[in-house]
Amino acid sequence: TVYEGGGVELADWSRDGKWIAVVQKIDDASSVKIGILSVASGTFKELKNLSGLGSLGKVRFSPDGKFVAYGWTSNPVSKESIYVLSSDGNSEVRVPGLENRESSLAGWSPDGKAILFTSARAGTTDLWAMSFIDGKAQGAPVGLRADTGRKFNLLGWSDSGALYYSMTRGGGGKPMLQMATVDPTNSRFSSFPVTGFALAGEIKYNFRWSADGKSFAYLRQLPQDDEATLMLRTTETGESHELRPNKPIAIEYLEAWSPDSGSLWMHASDEGGWGRVYRVDTTGDARAVVDSNDGKIGRAHV
Repeated sequence: TVYEGGGVELADWSRDGKWIAVVQKIDDASSVKIGILSVASGTFKELKNLSGLGSLGKVRFSPDGKFVAYGWTSNPVSKESIYVLSSDGNSEVRVPGLENRESSLAGWSPDGKAILFTSARAGTTDLWAMSFIDGKAQGAPVGLRADTGRKFNLLGWSDSGALYYSMTRGGGGKPMLQMATVDPTNSRFSSFPVTGFALAGEIKYNFRWSADGKSFAYLRQLPQDDEATLMLRTTETGESHELRPNKPIAIEYLEAWSPDSGSLWMHASDEGGWGRVYRVDTTGDARAVVDSNDGKIGRAHV
């Protein structure tokens, strides 16, 4: 077990695998804390304490681990603002120019020199990049991809600059997985996005791309199933197979791959309904790594 405590959400993992960005919600919902958790020692370091009736969006490590970006909506009628914290807790900056916009944090460019976000500033929801150098946002946003749909989730990058993401368009709510190549020197798409694989038939969702770019993990559920099935898809062959944990757990949500691509972190419940975060390796070995003292662990998109 890495950490024991109630109301913990895993938000992101540093690229070197040494730190986990976490969100801790206070029991009375009066505030929410953003912090980083040492994998080696289990030490929690608080970076920000947010109070009030606001809503926290995504929380994302920069590729070099020096910064943590997060989205925050201060009240139900306001728009999301994007902030960047230094991982040492000594500084915080607000990304300018997003006021009164339908904006949402997506993540970082692979070189850490740009913050990616979706915004309806041009009439449709598009993907944008804002240059971020020396701890400050600089210049004007640059459009990367038009019409990303109402729900855009950046899944990850390959070493060659390929960006994997999922998106939802229209009111049907059916997920669409697409792949595209991005030029890391300017954070622009250098190839037209193509559909990764058809999602007809069973419901497939919660896609997670491994750090080495060789595998996708996702949850599959058939109409007759009570619980979701964990699936792995090899990007080279396009073949999928079930990964069955060796413990009787009900998987609720996939969080992230480990940096070495050897295991997946996920929210799941045991036979007694006790909520935990589990680490399941590619052989199916499942171990609880984060326990909740109230039987509930919140979800976080990674």
